[in-house]
Amino acid sequence: MRKEPDPSRLLRLALRANAVFSTVCGAAFLVASPAIAGFIGHDRPADLGATGFSLVLFAAGLFWLASRPEISRPGTWLAVALDVAWVLLTAGLLGAGWFNAAGKTAAVLVALVVADFALFQYLGLRRLTGRRHS
Repeated sequence: MRKEPDPSRLLRLALRANAVFSTVCGAAFLVASPAIAGFIGHDRPADLGATGFSLVLFAAGLFWLASRPEISRPGTWLAVALDVAWVLLTAGLLGAGWFNAAGKTAAVLVALVVADFALFQYLGLRRLTGRRHS
């Protein structure tokens, strides 16, 4: 007898991967905000410390969402929206000249990873609700 595939698998994987990435980035911002601020060309390390704290809280929420027997759709939509907001804010900061050359490269790479999380969480939600993306 063949076991039915778990429709929440993609969503759980995307949420967990996003949580791990957010935890690592958040911890780095908390522990090394002065060094990171210097690397990206920002003169206020406290901004990065606050961002790091927020990312760790976000990651805790993502781990919680992924661990529930039934994944909260509104909670996941919020995660997707926050990921999209991160990407848009990054674009705005890039446009405002907020980063030096190294910071621009790092910001674009992080934004691309976050955009991928948003995409896979969205696709996972669609699969969970039974609507296939074609």
